[in-house]
Amino acid sequence: MIPLGTRSAPTYRADIEGLRGIAILLVVAYHASVPGFTGGYVGVDVFFVLSGYLITGLLAREIEASGTVRLLEFYGRRARRLLPASALVLALTMLVGYLVLAPVEQRSMTAAAVASAAYLSNAYFAVMATDYLGAGSSTNPFLHMWSLAVEEQFYLVWPLMLLLAVSTARLCRRPARYGLLWLVVVVIVASLGVSIWLTEYRQPWAFFLPPTRAWEFAVGGLVALLPATRGRPARFAGWCGLAAVIAAAALFDDATAFPGWIALLPVVGTALIVRAGGGSLAALLEWRPLRALGRLSYSWYLWHWPAIVLATAAFGELSLAARIAVMAGALGLAEATYRLVENPVRRHPVLARRPAPSLWLALAITLSSVTAGVIWRAAVTTASESPEQVRFEEARADIPILYPTACHLEIYEVEVRACTFGPAEPTMTIVLFGDSHAAQWFPALHALAWDRGLRVISLTKSVCPAYDVDWEPPALRRTYAECARWRDAVWRYLGVVRPDVTILAAFGGYGLDRDEWLAGVDDAFSAASRVSGHVVAIRATPIHDIDPGTCLARQAWRAWGGTAAECSFDVASVDDAIFEDEVALAATYPRVSMLDLNEEICSAGTCDLERDGLVVYRDEDHLTASFARTFAERFGRHLDEHVGPPD
Repeated sequence: MIPLGTRSAPTYRADIEGLRGIAILLVVAYHASVPGFTGGYVGVDVFFVLSGYLITGLLAREIEASGTVRLLEFYGRRARRLLPASALVLALTMLVGYLVLAPVEQRSMTAAAVASAAYLSNAYFAVMATDYLGAGSSTNPFLHMWSLAVEEQFYLVWPLMLLLAVSTARLCRRPARYGLLWLVVVVIVASLGVSIWLTEYRQPWAFFLPPTRAWEFAVGGLVALLPATRGRPARFAGWCGLAAVIAAAALFDDATAFPGWIALLPVVGTALIVRAGGGSLAALLEWRPLRALGRLSYSWYLWHWPAIVLATAAFGELSLAARIAVMAGALGLAEATYRLVENPVRRHPVLARRPAPSLWLALAITLSSVTAGVIWRAAVTTASESPEQVRFEEARADIPILYPTACHLEIYEVEVRACTFGPAEPTMTIVLFGDSHAAQWFPALHALAWDRGLRVISLTKSVCPAYDVDWEPPALRRTYAECARWRDAVWRYLGVVRPDVTILAAFGGYGLDRDEWLAGVDDAFSAASRVSGHVVAIRATPIHDIDPGTCLARQAWRAWGGTAAECSFDVASVDDAIFEDEVALAATYPRVSMLDLNEEICSAGTCDLERDGLVVYRDEDHLTASFARTFAERFGRHLDEHVGPPD
């Protein structure tokens, strides 16, 4: 009978500890936005494979030696290894988060904290990632806990599955190794298939949940169960595996459809590295600094993400040097945690002697962490309901009535949905045409319509400018054919309506080629001039990278400590070249005028996010409806100047 591949496998391999060091470096570099590591998140996949290899090997050796698995001892060891350090990080993150984050942010943090304490954070973030209201998940200091939840769920279920596989093999009068091998093969095939399918249809669920990640652990398990290989071919394959992992970290990015089939690159690469088991590759991985990082990888992983998120919240956008310094500080915390928490608890004689004390410790840590999160949530809920904090939160939802009335079209809609506002017998008909940046000006036109007896027709659609350009929205990852169809239909509609004025506006951040953009603007000016008495093109609103509601809420919350964030940005950073070209184009048409409102949005060269008691922006590039409404008189003056007052 061929023995299990684990019979002679060592319980400790220095090269694997070094590989852990590489994995944590990839993850940390990715989260620090170090150039060249846009796919560094694959370090988590390396960890998954290594966990599958080590745990499967450990359990298989125990099954081979005793015929079973002492489950309570296994769970006790895992609890001592994982829970004390994670509980410490949860507690200190809650404390620092209370000081630097706004109450409304903390309210979402508390849910993530409770989910993390209950080992369900992966499910929590899967739900949040599929909910547009949960867009702030990416700045949640507990986001990284999702992978720990996946590992903990693996540790809970995998021993039971191995025991079931062995029992089934025995019933069929087959050696235990056949049951184990069949299990890992079935899991690999089934889980990878689900991962590929779900990545295409609901990627966040594929990314966060165990059924689509189980195959990665199982690949590690397969390596542990197969007979060990040595020699030049295996070592060459190991170097190829390392190249595959590094290539994935360098070539993948946030737009990569991951995990899916493409996760095979880092996963198989890791498996090849582990199977190499010697030679120059092992010598590299056994390099002392890499092994030191591997030894601290768990604690460093716990600390690095809360450190970067909370530092950014406290001090604003960090430079690359500052981000690296924060990660170095997190490494220092990891060293202290390893020496003062991890090792003392893991090696404590009372805890290590029998499983019961460790399991009671796990229960106590879980209950106390969940309780702390619940108490914290109750405290910040009260603070977040203060009038000041509520005002900033409500600014996010301060949108034109075009949205709740379904007058604004979303990405997949293509019909012409012309919503008409104003008196039954208007003095002038105005059409508002464009994307959501056109829609943001509707409150001003709506107010002007009733004041002057104008009819306003809205024709707006998400991320679809009136200008004749083609582009690929990130949500589609293909040419936006729906936009072109809708835009052509709108031009035909305007040829029938023939409005007195057509107002065009568009987002200024599409990132298209300058000549391509200006050609599209020129086509729109020409088409609008043919069907309208006059055309008004509004300059693109300045955009920024500040979450207005969050920044203002933090500013109000932290004012007592003198650490309020600067909730403004420099208008000088706005590119004027495109607007100057658009002005030159407009000048070639006798009935086209440009309207520049940016000097009134941003006074004295600075764009404040709050002015005269009004929140200016509802997100990084759209004005609030309340602030936009204040421009009604300004629109009226422009029409009087270029079109003439209504009859």
